[in-house]
Formats: sequence, C-alpha cells, structure tokens
Amino acid sequence: MKHSERLENIMLGEEYVAELDYGQMGLMLLYGLEGTTPPEGDLYDLSEFGIPTSCRPGIKKVIQAAINASKPLGRMPKRARKTIPKRISLTEILEAVSNRHPPIVHRFGAGVGMLLMRQESDNLVSVLLALKDKNIPVLPIHDAVLVPVENDFEAQEVMIRVFKEHVDLTPEVSIEHP
Repeated sequence: MKHSERLENIMLGEEYVAELDYGQMGLMLLYGLEGTTPPEGDLYDLSEFGIPTSCRPGIKKVIQAAINASKPLGRMPKRARKTIPKRISLTEILEAVSNRHPPIVHRFGAGVGMLLMRQESDNLVSVLLALKDKNIPVLPIHDAVLVPVENDFEAQEVMIRVFKEHVDLTPEVSIEHP
C-alpha cells in the first residue's frame, strides 16, 4: 500500500489511524552512537553550502547509502539524481555533509548500517511493547507506527521517551492525520 493510501484505508477497530514517524532516524542514531548532539534544524539541509533544499530527497539517499556502505561512495546512489541536478557532484555533496556533520562523518563508508538497523529495530520493539502496555493498538512500518487517531499524542510521548532511553537524544516525531 502506498504511503498516500494508508491513512485513508487503514482502521484499527472502528477508528482511522494517525501515522507517527521518527524524523532523520539514521543521522540521529549516528549522533547517539558518537554520544554527541546533532546540529539544530533539518539534518539533511545543506543549503548553507550552496545545495538547494529541493535536493533534500537525493541528499537523504546519498547519506543513507554512505551509512550503509563498507567503503567510501564512488558513485551517486540510484534515484538520487531525481532531485539533485547534474551540476552538483557527489564530491560536493559529500563535502557539504562532512562540513555539516563533522562528529559522525567518519562513520560514512564504515559499514555501520546493520548496527543502526538493529538499534532502530530495538527502539521500535520497545515502542510497540510500551504501547501494548497502555492498551494502544499499533501497526509498525519501518521507523513509524500507525495508531488510532485518539491515541496519537500519547503514542508520540512514548516514542520520544523510548528513543531518549535508547539513544540519549530527543527525536522529532511527526504526526500525520487522515
């Protein structure tokens, strides 16, 4: 089911669902791994280095590829060029990412992707168990959950608390309603 169809077509019991999603999970986990605080704002925003905000989806693909790679990236990841113009090279993007995220850049190309996936999974399992303890029905989707609309703020509080316990950072958790 496409993301755009979830909130219109999924119900828990008699109620429509809200989707709660951790923002910038991969980078937040890397900062947690380093025991340091990320910079303010959108972690994928490289506009201060001359890369337009319209490139954000492609930048996210580059960063995710770099996190999962076991060696430095040698080419642009698939579909990253959809939002990154050809005039902006992979080298320029990686340099901007290095300047924006100096405490974690040494982790790119170091094969930490599986470790971060495990941390993400452990975090989400803890969220599911905490919501179960509160009798809140929940459906997991990667690093997001679907809960009945009436439970959205309580679930958001749980997600933030659990992430703080696991990573020692305060995450952004967005809520999307039908």
